[in-house]
Amino acid sequence: MDKIKFLVAVFLLSVFSNLNAQSCLSNGISFANQGQVNDFRMNYPGCKIIEGGITVNDTGVSNFDSLIDLTTIEGTLYLNDNSSINLQGLQNVTSLGGLRIRDDGLNHFDGLENVEIIYGDFEISDCHGVSTTGFSSLKEVQGDFYIYDNSEIDFVDLPLLERIGGDLTIEDNGVTNLEALISIKEIGGKLSIIDNPQLSSLAGLDSIDANSITDLILEASDNLSFCAVKSICDYLSMNIGPSTIGENLMGCNTADEILVLCMEEPTSILNQQKSTIQISPNPVIDRLKISHDLSTVSEILVLNSNGKEIVHLWSDASELNVAHLNAGMYVLILKSGDDIYYHKFVKLQ
Repeated sequence: MDKIKFLVAVFLLSVFSNLNAQSCLSNGISFANQGQVNDFRMNYPGCKIIEGGITVNDTGVSNFDSLIDLTTIEGTLYLNDNSSINLQGLQNVTSLGGLRIRDDGLNHFDGLENVEIIYGDFEISDCHGVSTTGFSSLKEVQGDFYIYDNSEIDFVDLPLLERIGGDLTIEDNGVTNLEALISIKEIGGKLSIIDNPQLSSLAGLDSIDANSITDLILEASDNLSFCAVKSICDYLSMNIGPSTIGENLMGCNTADEILVLCMEEPTSILNQQKSTIQISPNPVIDRLKISHDLSTVSEILVLNSNGKEIVHLWSDASELNVAHLNAGMYVLILKSGDDIYYHKFVKLQ
């Protein structure tokens, strides 16, 4: 009988030990070198949930292979100033408490392909040549989505991301397009696109419900000329909240300029284009010459800065007489099939 009791006690102790081993490190852990990472399974046997965060700051850590048992990091995964690192070994993690990547040698997020939710903030800042590749399962960020001061960043592989609970901020980056953000349907704060010198279009922000935006800031992006995506059009036309718009190219330099292009309702992220149209002279006094490489043009329109239709032709034309127009900014629109092409011009007296 005593032997049976002993075996039962050993069994129960083993069970409770294993249960307790499922979570560990309520205050998180900071790795100073690769050796500490490699010893994780030995030092914390059976640990699948880190109750705190993981910090790797200015180290020679190159991989997280020994963290393969982890399923949850309840705190923030924070990487800062590591020369070369990858996230392989975290592929069983399905949720993070937060993500902060700063001035890091990380090039992609392969290894986080099973993360479905981030309960806190998502931040990538001061990185050089990073891609969002790897977030193929990410559906929700409950905090802020903050992309700041990255000399080169590519938005790719975000097919399921539908909700951001806080601000969506993209500021001072070498980003060229936002098309990978097309799945985002809702945010819970400000939408800020600021000082992105290579960005020419807001295509990709089309799907965001305008009513979920609390404030709109579009500033200081030297090449930004197309802002008339549905979310922005709805926000401005319905006067949902405050907006700060300026120091962009014509077409995105004021709310009125954006609303002019909103008169032609955006239909998809690629249907609004301008690259195939050439006009001259611009500014123009009397005759505006038009050239393009479109196969067909069914309509030509000219709208003034208030969105009012001034000219409407039901055919193609290589020249327009605009001598009768008042001085100001106008938008030339060409319709070809289901696509809409536009070009802004200035009329002089």
